[in-house]
Amino acid sequence: MSSQAGLLMGAMTMGAGGIGTYMGGAAGDRLARRDPRWCIGCLGVGAVASVPFTVVAYPIDDLTLTVVLLTIGMLGGEQALRYWLAVLNGFLLWSGVHHALVMRTYRDDLAGVAERA
Repeated sequence: MSSQAGLLMGAMTMGAGGIGTYMGGAAGDRLARRDPRWCIGCLGVGAVASVPFTVVAYPIDDLTLTVVLLTIGMLGGEQALRYWLAVLNGFLLWSGVHHALVMRTYRDDLAGVAERA
C-alpha cells in the first residue's frame, strides 16, 4: 500500500511541478514586461500560495485527498511527515517575505548592472 501511495504522490508531484513551473514562468515573464521585479515576485507569491494547501492536508485521513492537496502545495502519510511539513510551511512563508524584500530594490539593481555593462 505505501509503495502505491509513493508512486501516486511522485507522479502527481511531478505533473503538478511541471505545470506550476511553466505557469509560474509564463506569469513572471508576462508581469516582468511592466515591472522587472515580478521575475522574483512570482516566486514569492508561489511559495506563500502553496501553504494553505499543505495546511489543509494535515488533518485529512483520506490518502488520495491528502496526496492531491500536498501535490497542489508542492510538498510531499506518516505523522512525522505532517510535522515536518508544518516546519516547511514556515520556510515557505519566510521565503515569500524575502522575495517581497528583494522586490523593493530589484529594479534599481538591474539598472545598476546595465550601467556597468
